[in-house]
Amino acid sequence: MKKGLVPALSAVFGLIATLAVLFAYVPQAKATVIHVPTLAYPTIQAGIDAANNGDLVIVTTGWYDERIDLGDKSITVKSTDPDDPDVVANTLIYGDGEPGSIVTFSGGSSVLSGFTVQDGHSDYYGGGVYCQNSSPTITNCIICNNSAPDSGGGIACLYSEVTIANCTISYNSADFGSGGGIYSEESSLNISNCIISNNLAPAGFGGGICYASYSWGNIADCTIEANSCREGGGGIACLESSPFITDCTIGGPTDFFFRQEKYRYRWLRRRDFFRRVLADHQ
Repeated sequence: MKKGLVPALSAVFGLIATLAVLFAYVPQAKATVIHVPTLAYPTIQAGIDAANNGDLVIVTTGWYDERIDLGDKSITVKSTDPDDPDVVANTLIYGDGEPGSIVTFSGGSSVLSGFTVQDGHSDYYGGGVYCQNSSPTITNCIICNNSAPDSGGGIACLYSEVTIANCTISYNSADFGSGGGIYSEESSLNISNCIISNNLAPAGFGGGICYASYSWGNIADCTIEANSCREGGGGIACLESSPFITDCTIGGPTDFFFRQEKYRYRWLRRRDFFRRVLADHQ
């Protein structure tokens, strides 16, 4: 090796090491906490509009007659105490009679926690909550008394990765489509520790939940009962989809409807699906 090359390389490596140390100690920007309602942020949407990725919007108990759109942000919007059922029941976002989903996620990976979302009536999908091309997490919420003229009376998930945990989804209706409670289309939908009851799809499939168009995911530790539909799967309908279902209490075997394309999903047999779903009921 030529003279002078070793010292030069040592200097370069020393500079790289120094820069690595400096970047390691760059202080991380702290999340901004935005409280609603205040003079600056009188509505939930005003708080969302002011928030940047990573920020937290905390909403005081009350009734909020508005629709909120989290857009493509990755923020957390929560009540003052999502673990307190009284707070959840009394932090309510409700429809005002105009058509449109009450909560919309159209990108990003935001969190919605600790609200009651009710009386929404969408134009098409998702009367209560509409998710498209997004990765939201919905926890500790009550989604009730919402309707959609097509699918997903309570929640509709299109081309998304959605997590729903510790929620009650009840008395929602998909008037002329499927998934009275929850509808998933070409999406990853994971549901855990939820109560899904008394939802209706009077013209379609899946009164409680409908996985459609190659959707997938997990349903675990849920109670799914007293849902109804016209076509099949009062509790759960799987249309060209294959969620994995474990440790759930479900109304009964007639609450399932399962349809797969003959060749594309040849590897998944109907009997295998019912074996894993009904294992806990035998």
